[in-house]
Amino acid sequence: MSGVNIRVRADATQARGEIGKLERAIVGIDDKATKVTRTFRNLALGITAAFTGGALTKSITKSADSMTNFGNRVNLVTRDVKKTKLVMDELFKISARSRGGVGAAAETFNKFGLALQDANKPVGDLLKVTEAVQKAAVISGSGAESARAAIVQLGQGLAAGQLRGEELNSVLEQMPRLAQAIADGMGVPFGSLKKEAQEGRITAEAVFQAILDGSYEISEEFNTLNATVSGLAQVFGNEWTRAIANLDKV
Repeated sequence: MSGVNIRVRADATQARGEIGKLERAIVGIDDKATKVTRTFRNLALGITAAFTGGALTKSITKSADSMTNFGNRVNLVTRDVKKTKLVMDELFKISARSRGGVGAAAETFNKFGLALQDANKPVGDLLKVTEAVQKAAVISGSGAESARAAIVQLGQGLAAGQLRGEELNSVLEQMPRLAQAIADGMGVPFGSLKKEAQEGRITAEAVFQAILDGSYEISEEFNTLNATVSGLAQVFGNEWTRAIANLDKV
């Protein structure tokens, strides 16, 4: 990121209770998610510091609850507080790289983890699949709501052990790139997915392995896309939530 100019003016006579103006100019953003994350994290912390306690009460509560809910969903899979913290840190990194919501990432990790808990899948593979799903949503052109709806339907299919019917239709319509990865991984034509589903072959294991196998190709395709303003705003929103939630600890 070649430049980020931020000017925050707070009226000291009003106990810094108002932000007068915030100007942001993001120029020449490169494709390194770590730089984007670092900059937005510092921005979120800086804006948070400009407020007094009363102005942030509702935001603190909402953000703290969100972080707790995300952690709870991850903990259902890891069953370990220390592992949960490490996974949450990775999910924030994944969300930055994929320019998606950390809530959707936690939901995806939770759904695959619970559906395949008996298979004892490595956490690293679960995270890799989570990132592939996030990036497939962007490649498919799915908005945040559409991606969330598709992930919910995908999760319901995984919980049932098979992807079929309404759940498959949701993925086909709202995240076709993910459906393509499933078809490629299973070695069947895209147009045959519904038939495969009717015959009970699109199992949770098959979906997981197909996405895992196609994760590199999805990432390569994702890297050809330019970042959108809404995508960058989502990264900032993730870091804002984390920064505000940290105030709850204080």
